[in-house]
Amino acid sequence: MIPIAARRTFVALLTVVVMAAACGDSGGETGDPPESTTTPPAGDSTTTTAATDDTTTTTTTTTTTTTLPEPTGPEPLPLEDIVDLVLAWGDGDGDPLQLAKDITGFPLDIPVPDGTTPHGISVDLFGGDTDATWEWDWSYEVLSTEPMPDIDIRSEEPSPGYVALSDFYDPIMAELGYGRTGTTGSDPGDEGGPHSVNHVYQSDAETLIVNGLEGIPEPIFAWADEEQVFGEGVPGYQVDVPFEFEAGVVPVPLFLTLIENFPALDDASLIDADITSWSRTEDSFDAELGLRYFDVELVWAIGDAEGAPTQVLDELDGTVFVAGSESFFDPGFLEPEEPRINGTEWRQTIVFVNHYEGAVTIDSEDSTLELTIRFEPGRVELQAPAE
Repeated sequence: MIPIAARRTFVALLTVVVMAAACGDSGGETGDPPESTTTPPAGDSTTTTAATDDTTTTTTTTTTTTTLPEPTGPEPLPLEDIVDLVLAWGDGDGDPLQLAKDITGFPLDIPVPDGTTPHGISVDLFGGDTDATWEWDWSYEVLSTEPMPDIDIRSEEPSPGYVALSDFYDPIMAELGYGRTGTTGSDPGDEGGPHSVNHVYQSDAETLIVNGLEGIPEPIFAWADEEQVFGEGVPGYQVDVPFEFEAGVVPVPLFLTLIENFPALDDASLIDADITSWSRTEDSFDAELGLRYFDVELVWAIGDAEGAPTQVLDELDGTVFVAGSESFFDPGFLEPEEPRINGTEWRQTIVFVNHYEGAVTIDSEDSTLELTIRFEPGRVELQAPAE
């Protein structure tokens, strides 16, 4: 596991491949190339001195090697881009795949059919509390503005919706090196519909480079649902993409930004992380803050739960993270707040990039530190505390 102190380096270590071209007609076994070569690749310079009775021929060769760059991993999401991304998600009319990539780091170019609008995004870390591989699962959902072909999971022949899903995703996944290995149908409501169907795709590759990191591909699921939002009668689609990485690898740019700017605890190890999107109705209490928003959560295991609160307060920089919340009596202004203690829990409210409210919670019984932030598009930039 990687402590927060080493959070600025999340690069998967890969073997540097050194390639050299062979010279002449001699053959050789295929396999990993040697670390160096003494035979000149085509195009190398050669100097020859003509032979005479008193001279010999001298050949000088130049040896070249080619080194492939190591994968560097994703860059942290620039702080100045965050507000625009939250607003774009709140608008709900952007390109669904691009939004998923920008906000969650969705790792593959797997689109959805035309005539769709963004509905949900998520990414989750599994296995963060072990030294084995970490699995990161991405998902994004869309609603369809077009009628969906009928899906009938009890039909003896593939239904129109089944066929349409195949026709759309089979060539896309084949281009990515994945083949279809199975299909599952479901009837989540009353018998007879609405139904859903998902195709399962698997890569034969042992590893793939995604988000600049080496990952182990897991089965991908592409869904079509006659009622994407249960009870609403609106059809839609969903794509689920999981990958396994080395323990400690964080392939999500927004998480890297938070980790980079949050107070570093030398004995802390990331054990959980997720982004989850939500929707609220127009008559909701906080509707003015946006009907579409998302939450972020990061959880670390810590060694010194007693000393952690002091260290967190001492290292909050007062710019990216500020202790406090928006004033209830003076909206648009920051109101500093003191931490609260409830049993074994210490909790400090915070504001991220002068917009988004959240909290730091330290549980001395579980020895964990949790950072939560709610990204709501209706949040305004807070001013300094009112006089």
